[in-house]
Amino acid sequence: KVNTIRDVIYLMSRGPGGEAAKTFFKFQSIMSLSMDLILKAFPQVPWIFVYREPVQVMMSHLKGAGGGTRGGGTPNCAKAKSNPNPEVVEIFKRHRQNMKRATNEMFCAAHLSTLCESAVKNAKQSGGLGRLVNYEGLVESLKTDIIPSHFNVPVASKGAKRIDEVGGVYSKARKPGTEWVEDSKKKEEQA
Repeated sequence: KVNTIRDVIYLMSRGPGGEAAKTFFKFQSIMSLSMDLILKAFPQVPWIFVYREPVQVMMSHLKGAGGGTRGGGTPNCAKAKSNPNPEVVEIFKRHRQNMKRATNEMFCAAHLSTLCESAVKNAKQSGGLGRLVNYEGLVESLKTDIIPSHFNVPVASKGAKRIDEVGGVYSKARKPGTEWVEDSKKKEEQA
C-alpha cells in the first residue's frame, strides 16, 4: 500500500512537462484513519490537519430534514452503523454506550472523534512535521504562518492573492464558483 501511495502521489505531482512540482494534497477527513500509511510513504513531509468546532462539523453532517442529508436520508457519517470500523466500536466501548441503540447523532459524534483522535496521535508522533490547525482564520493563517513557516514555502503577493481567491469559494458547492459564506454562527444556532 505504501508503494502505491508513493506512486500515485508521484504521478499526480508532475508538472505539464513531466517535471516535479511542489504539490499540496487535500485528503478527505476519513483518510485520517489511514494517516499512518501516508506518513510511512512520506516520513519527512510536513502536513496539517484542519479541525473545526465539533458542533459545526456535526451540523454539516446532519443538515436537512430529519437530521439527515439534503434529501432527509442517512448522513454519510452514519452509513457505516451496520458495519462500523474498529475505531468507532472502541469509542462506544470506552464510553460504555450501546452502539446498536445509537442515534445518528451519537454515531456521527463517535466517527468524528475517531478522525480527530487519529490526527492528534499522528501529530504527537510526527516530530513537529504534523500540525493541528484551527479552521477559524484559516485563510490568513495559511498566508502568514502555515505555508511560509510550516511548509517553508515563501508566499509572494501573487500567491497570497490566489489563497484569498480560493478561500472565498465554497469548495463543496454543487455549482462551481459559489461564493463561500461564513456559517459557523448559523450552525451553532441550529444545534
